[in-house]
Amino acid sequence: MLESCIKYFKDNKAYKRIFFEMRRKWRIYGRASGFIILDNANDAEREALRLFLGRSLDNEAIKFRMSEFEKALQETKFREIGLQELLEGYFHERLITNKEENQEKEEAKQQFFEIMIKELAQEESRYKDTIKWLEQAASQKKYGYGLIISEYEKQEDSIKAIIIHVCRAIAYIRSMDENKIRLAVLGAEITFNPHFFDKDSIAGKLLIYALSFINDCEYPSNAESILELYYISNIKPDDISSYTTAYGVSLYTEEGLHQSYEIFIERNEAYLMTLSNLNRIVKADCRSKQVFIFENQMVFSHMCESLAGMPVSMICTSGQMKTASLILIDLLCKSDCRLYYSGDIDPEGIKIADRVIARDPVHIIPWRLSRNDYELSISDEKLDESRIKKLEKVQDDRFLEVIEALRKKKRAGYQELLIDKMLFDIKENIANY
Repeated sequence: MLESCIKYFKDNKAYKRIFFEMRRKWRIYGRASGFIILDNANDAEREALRLFLGRSLDNEAIKFRMSEFEKALQETKFREIGLQELLEGYFHERLITNKEENQEKEEAKQQFFEIMIKELAQEESRYKDTIKWLEQAASQKKYGYGLIISEYEKQEDSIKAIIIHVCRAIAYIRSMDENKIRLAVLGAEITFNPHFFDKDSIAGKLLIYALSFINDCEYPSNAESILELYYISNIKPDDISSYTTAYGVSLYTEEGLHQSYEIFIERNEAYLMTLSNLNRIVKADCRSKQVFIFENQMVFSHMCESLAGMPVSMICTSGQMKTASLILIDLLCKSDCRLYYSGDIDPEGIKIADRVIARDPVHIIPWRLSRNDYELSISDEKLDESRIKKLEKVQDDRFLEVIEALRKKKRAGYQELLIDKMLFDIKENIANY
């Protein structure tokens, strides 16, 4: 009887649009509810409904209650067949509401994560970090969740394999202690494909998401931040775009003092180092054990000219902190050097200073970033609220007073206006040395 009923409606093409609309309504309400409206109805559709419903439908747009169609069905020889049963047979599918379908999809997604975590849990000691990552990604819908689900909806087996490779990669680099591995070598080691974890690939993006979670930091917003994340995660990036500039800082390889940089020091010249140059550097040091760090290139150049021939050591970070600068700073801290960091006194400058000093608050000291220095360097540039809001994320208590002053005056302070003060500080330091 059901097959005959389905055949009856399918043989008459005039019912096709009607049935599609009834399925749509059922998915919304889960029952025979609401109106079925067909705009620009043709003669065949009007005639089919006139015969079935027993009333005239002469308007251009057909409109009838879905419950009316269900009632008319009960008055035919197919009275034992319910409308839901008919629709399911007509479309060869189980009829569920949109809400139920979405719920089933969500449950399937959660089950996908649960299965992944269960498989990794068989080697829990090895995958401890990545298990936490997947658990939090699933529960908070963060840390790469959207990317995983997007790929899951395309090809479940493919994204599952990628996640496993990401977890294996992280387990591998976490087992290396302080040794670093190149990204291409890591890809080849885990998948035999050196480009597998390229930062623009799905696997590369998920690796970055996982490392961001494990290192408790935000997903990197630019290429330089990605390089820094790789660096702190024991991955050696293949990049020469990240660089830093130094003056009077001695560098060492496994073989000993790097003579090339010593020539720059002897000639009282600054020198530039890329990440590639720093790959073989194992130590950085200076005789005075005092290093002055400048954010501003112009200020740094002025200091190099003014202090030429004097036993001073300096670094220029050129604005936004680059990974190469961080590597050099870390090496100097390990050599027990005292680092004085200075920069612009504005929300961005204070945030950078806070981030750098947090790497080693004992060896890295804020320099010329006090409230008094702000008063001396204040400019006419106004700070809007969106910039001032950035100060909320500053952690170091040593910036509390200058932050209060910035919020009150809402103007930026610039390093250039403190050149004479900084020059005096360095000369006094040299005299004491």
